Amino acid sequence: MRFRAVSREAHIRRFDSALAMAINDGEAVAPCGSWLDGETLFSLRKVAAAFPDPDPALIEAAREEFGRQLDGTHAVRRQAEWDAHAAVYEEADRVRAELAAAQPHTAGDLDRELIVAQLLLMVEKLDVIPDYSLKMDGGPEDVRKFSADVERALRQLMNFADNRQEQHLDYFWDKLESAAECRPPSTNAARDFEIVMAQLRSIGACLDPRPDLR
Repeated sequence: MRFRAVSREAHIRRFDSALAMAINDGEAVAPCGSWLDGETLFSLRKVAAAFPDPDPALIEAAREEFGRQLDGTHAVRRQAEWDAHAAVYEEADRVRAELAAAQPHTAGDLDRELIVAQLLLMVEKLDVIPDYSLKMDGGPEDVRKFSADVERALRQLMNFADNRQEQHLDYFWDKLESAAECRPPSTNAARDFEIVMAQLRSIGACLDPRPDLR
């Protein structure tokens, strides 16, 4: 089967039709066959959700988002994110191997067994590449702070497993609360943040003997 390239004019007409439908009917175009990428579709959904009186700023934002699709800005950013994700997933393989190597040394220590098993599960959940990622309000500083808080929280869990002093759990929950305040820079990061937080809360709830602090 031969596929005909979509002209720029036809592409613009398809977007204009989708935008009119969002403004006038409050309906978002179906992704399949729309010729529109995730970022543009997301902006159109915002317009449709504001029916029957969408803010002109939302309409203008949708046009700008489509413009970035047409000029290739989205494609360039998506490739950069893909390259970054590839490095991350290579790191995930390394972490998975290190956790697997640590498992034999946790035998008989239920707390350590729990921590390693839950971290392996967390890596499996993170090691999935989303179809696309949309920009959100956070920035690089949020990612750095989230990573630092999570690392400190994990260290406190291991300290608790070593000596069973509850003060380490206090520090763990404090760092987890601090991490929860970080704003993800993209929908992909938001997914990752949520997975990490949920898994760490699960570990903390299993280890903490104080039900009122879980």
